[in-house]
Amino acid sequence: FAPYIQDRLPGKLSSAKLSIDAKIEGNPQQISARGNIAFQKLNLTLDALKDYPLQDTNLVLAYVLRADLGADSMEFSEIKADFNGLPVNFSGKVEGITGYPSVDITMHLPDLDISSALPAISKNLARSLDGFKLDGSINARLHLLGRLSKPDLLLQDGEVNLARVQAGQGDVRPTINGALRLKGNTVTS
Repeated sequence: FAPYIQDRLPGKLSSAKLSIDAKIEGNPQQISARGNIAFQKLNLTLDALKDYPLQDTNLVLAYVLRADLGADSMEFSEIKADFNGLPVNFSGKVEGITGYPSVDITMHLPDLDISSALPAISKNLARSLDGFKLDGSINARLHLLGRLSKPDLLLQDGEVNLARVQAGQGDVRPTINGALRLKGNTVTS
């Protein structure tokens, strides 16, 4: 299916196996859907993250959504994503779905274990941080707003909670606990 969607992707799709289980209701203007979409062995290099390609990635999305094709928008009350075993939950709205999409999304990362998350996210990222012996957990809520074509401007606000986060080399292993509040490109604790 790559030839049909390549021009709509923010990167290069090399391969993927797609499975869809869906219940869809509606009319030509409005559609409600719920179900699961699974990508297996996804190989994708995102333009914004060229040094960290997704290789043999498994992504499962359980979703409940409503699309208004006349308004060129889609609202999802819930998307539960499993990214190589890492849970991420989303809710929000996408406008301009047939052209230049913009989003208003809240993303929640529930209790992410850092040591298992890095290899699951990107093998290249895990290798680049290998000597730091990262450990601990992160819980985050992020609000993304704006055009998908400008990913560096999407983060509006959020909070990242750190629990026993450790990084170090040799015998030096400082620990960080606490909350980071995000607003645009500003961080406070």
